[in-house]
Amino acid sequence: MWFPDNYHALCNLNTGTNNQTFTGLDMDGAMIPYMHYFRAENVDGKKLMLMTHTELQRLNVIKFGHQELILEAIDLLRNLVRVICIYIF
Repeated sequence: MWFPDNYHALCNLNTGTNNQTFTGLDMDGAMIPYMHYFRAENVDGKKLMLMTHTELQRLNVIKFGHQELILEAIDLLRNLVRVICIYIF
């Protein structure tokens, strides 16, 4: 079974830094325009995993399509973390 090189960081999203957290999100650049808002608000792994449309709007992610992309990527990351952490630990 294949695992990303940083699987230990993924299993510890609650304690990861902003940079570690956002390396898990690959959305063809959709996140790039918003990264500074997330970093300014110190969005870490725990906050990211609990993100909602309302919180994304508060972080200036106004376009609904971008909100959906981000939330879908978070959901995929959450599922990946669950699978990796269950399999390894």
